[in-house]
Formats: sequence, structure tokens, C-alpha cells
Amino acid sequence: MNKGGENGRKKDFLFREKLYDLDPAVAGLIDLEAERQARKLIMIPSESSSLYAIREALGSVFMNIYAKGYPNPETNWFTEEEILNHEHHLAYYRRFGDQRYYRGVEYADVVEGLTRRRCAEAFSTDTIFAEQIYVNVQPLSGAPANTAVLQALLKPGDTIMGMNSPTAGT
Repeated sequence: MNKGGENGRKKDFLFREKLYDLDPAVAGLIDLEAERQARKLIMIPSESSSLYAIREALGSVFMNIYAKGYPNPETNWFTEEEILNHEHHLAYYRRFGDQRYYRGVEYADVVEGLTRRRCAEAFSTDTIFAEQIYVNVQPLSGAPANTAVLQALLKPGDTIMGMNSPTAGT
């Protein structure tokens, strides 16, 4: 084991240090970009400002796992309280197994279920209840998400407008 490091500390080979400790140059550039975005009005739809809490969640340990597939489909209709009962879900996985391709995504299943529920509630109305709305929260990037929206809203043969890159299209 390497006992080098500063002040005789053991080197952490799992890279648990903060970005500022590992790469102060990149950390500084991130700070500069955050300041630029805070001081400028950016009128490009694909470059909207996201909340710090969202960036924090996106940069969480869930980035370390691959949750291919879907969680238990019955959770689509669970209440938020039922979704957050992760002890129950863990017992279910121990008994019946996880339907995902890779194992070890039990908490990702809970986060995905919670996200689906909250999205369904956001789009529910007095006549269409959250329990009647199916939500998929797994687009891989903006392009498949945009394609899904277009396919849901357009009929075959409909005309859409697109712009080439020099005129602000992508």
C-alpha cells in the first residue's frame, strides 16, 4: 500500500477525494463556467440553467451504476409512501429477484419509481388521476426524448420545421 501522499496520509485508491483535491484546474474551470452562466442570459433552449439540487443528484453515486431495464411494473401505480418503503422492496427483491438486467439497483428502482410518480402527479388533473398516467423516465439523451415527443404528437406525413446548425438548429 502506498503510504506516500501529503503529510504521510495513505493514498486513497478509490478516488474519494473532492475534485478540488484531485484536479484543481478543472474544478476552477467549473467555477468559472458557473459564474459565467449566473451572470449571462443564455437564450438557447438546450442550455437552460438547472437547479443546483438537480446537478447534485445527477452527480451522485447513482452515476456509478447501470440500471438497464425497468423496475417492478406494479410500482407504476404505487403511492409515494409505498414507493419510499424501500425495506419492503428489498424484501421483495430477496424473494423474487430484480427484473433488471444487472443486479444491485434496488435504490435506483426506488428513485425511478419516485420520479415516475411525481411526474404523473405533475400532469394529473381533476379528471385524469396520477394513477391513470404511465411515465417513462429513461431517455438516454435529448435526441431520443425529442423523438419520443415527436412520435407521440405527430401523425405520419405531418410536416415539421427544422433548422440547420448555422441558423441555430442542431
